[in-house]
Amino acid sequence: VKTLDMIVASHADSDHISGFAQVLANFDVKSVLDNGYPKDTELYREFMKAIKIKKIKYILARRGKVINVGRLKLSVLHPSKVYIERTTSDDNNNSIVLNVNYLKHSFLFTGDIGFEAEKNLMQSQNLRAQVLKVSHHGSALATSQSFLTTVRPNFAVISVGDGNRYGHPRPSLINRLKKARAIVYRTDISSDIKMFVDSRGLRVYE
Repeated sequence: VKTLDMIVASHADSDHISGFAQVLANFDVKSVLDNGYPKDTELYREFMKAIKIKKIKYILARRGKVINVGRLKLSVLHPSKVYIERTTSDDNNNSIVLNVNYLKHSFLFTGDIGFEAEKNLMQSQNLRAQVLKVSHHGSALATSQSFLTTVRPNFAVISVGDGNRYGHPRPSLINRLKKARAIVYRTDISSDIKMFVDSRGLRVYE
């Protein structure tokens, strides 16, 4: 792989964009999807500078935007034109939420949104997805039971570091996923988790 059609910066926290410096340096990146929520950090400024210097197409994520890459359809569900404010974490709650569809299989990517953004999404969006990328590394303050009831995922993927200082994924979150009868995959246990979609369906490899 030498060319990437798009990279998605869910939000500007360092654990979500710091790796993009190497990606932008080593790959031909065609476009960047960003939530545009301002963050006054050196890392974010350098990220935006690199996009400008390399003349990469910059796409502002807004609810209702649909992006097609071949047979892949990306629908932006969040944020809306007006950012959520006065939440437990405005940075996290304005993360990009994407519904990705390919060959009738759907994936919901939720960044680091918490309960406040979930409530906003459930009021106005069709969230049904076969695969859920669990929000905020398995935080107890995200992926509510009502959200899971709405999404009804068959599979849930938790991106989380082994032995992290936050105690993620939290036991309460794991219990909610079990109640929702989702098959759970965790990067702290399985490292790479690969999902392949073709005419035969969806296959998961750990």
